[in-house]
Amino acid sequence: MTASLRRMLMGAASLALAPACALADETAHAVAVHVGWVTPFIALLLAIALMPFINRHWWERNYPYVAFGLGAIVAAYY
Repeated sequence: MTASLRRMLMGAASLALAPACALADETAHAVAVHVGWVTPFIALLLAIALMPFINRHWWERNYPYVAFGLGAIVAAYY
């Protein structure tokens, strides 16, 4: 593993483990998102985990369309 890759991975890990409040502005307030908007993300995770076992060839052909479609739902909301 090269030194630059190691530094990049350590930086990503430190950001992932840092508390969100340490990275946020003190005057910023989080806006609650309805739990229904998490559904496309959960559906994509389940599809990535299960579809290769259920119907591999269909999933290999249609993964970009499924991912784009679920992402477009959330992007349209925001």
